[in-house]
Amino acid sequence: MKIYYFLILIMLSSCVVSKKRHDEALVENSRLFAENAALKDYKKALSQKNQFLESQNDSLRSELQQTKSSLTSSLSDKHKQLVEKENKLDSAIKVNEKLSSDLNNRIAKIQELEALIEEKNAAVEKIRNIVSKALLNFKENDLTVSIKEGKVYVSLSEQLLFKSGSKEIDPKGKKALNQLAEAISTQEDINIMVEGHTDNVPISAQSKYMSDNWDLSVMRATEVVRTLIKNGIDPKLIIASGRGEHHPVSSNENAQGRSKNRRTEIILTPNLDELYQIL
Repeated sequence: MKIYYFLILIMLSSCVVSKKRHDEALVENSRLFAENAALKDYKKALSQKNQFLESQNDSLRSELQQTKSSLTSSLSDKHKQLVEKENKLDSAIKVNEKLSSDLNNRIAKIQELEALIEEKNAAVEKIRNIVSKALLNFKENDLTVSIKEGKVYVSLSEQLLFKSGSKEIDPKGKKALNQLAEAISTQEDINIMVEGHTDNVPISAQSKYMSDNWDLSVMRATEVVRTLIKNGIDPKLIIASGRGEHHPVSSNENAQGRSKNRRTEIILTPNLDELYQIL
């Protein structure tokens, strides 16, 4: 009987221990379940946070890509603009260099031209001095020496060279022409034009060789040319021309004016070929 109670006691004790362990297991299981639920919630929160961060990251990546693309496009445009400006600057520099070169060439040409003009003016002045000195013994009303338009004009009156209506040169006129020819015969770089002039009074003695003042002016110029050539002037340097009554220097309304118009002009010009070539 005692053994029976003992066994019952043991069984009861075992049941008490098993229940206690069971309760403890239930508690532990509840705790673990709660922790697992908490972990799931935390994992879910982490997943949501991760998704948010990924979304933010994608947005930032997209924004960064757009910024890079915009910057690249802007830099490309700026580079194109810079290249265009550099090309324009290069073109402008080349144009300026050409203009500067052209300007320097023009300045050099102008300086050369000015020097040549000065040289020709000096040559004209030299010729005037030579002629004036050679003809110093003649009266002013017989001849004058002057410079006009870069040329030396030796104007000889009719009373010095010719009788009225005649083309024959008087001895005193030949003397003047001889002295003039002797003075300028050494001047190689010179051109000579002889112009005959008359007043407006028609000639009195007409012939088949002389019908008007045109003929008279030409024949007088030709006679002066022949005289100069006989005294050493190169025929290649001299021209004879007649202007008749059409280039008066005074009025033909009075005797004094008509006397001034009846003249022969010897025009001496330095050779300007070099000057014309530069021009």
